[in-house]
Amino acid sequence: MPAESERQRQAAGAALTVKRGEAPASGLRGASKQMLRMTRSQLEDYASKPGKPQTTRAAAHLDREHRAMRGAGNPKPHKKAKTSKRAPRKGRGKK
Repeated sequence: MPAESERQRQAAGAALTVKRGEAPASGLRGASKQMLRMTRSQLEDYASKPGKPQTTRAAAHLDREHRAMRGAGNPKPHKKAKTSKRAPRKGRGKK
């Protein structure tokens, strides 16, 4: 399963270079350091970019799934900000 964001792919790629021995582990921070626990094949899969769907049916399914994740089908109404009725500040009037 490929990563969902570019940042996740980059972290997996950084961890993969350490697993391959191309970079030192001391250069890793945060998520990429935690990803060292994954196997090399898992990291390769996670660092790969998602491919294009093979059929239009698969593309429609992915589009619906993407919209559902964003919440485009069920937008929440915006709430109005409450306004407070305060007395005007002293000293801010005309002189």
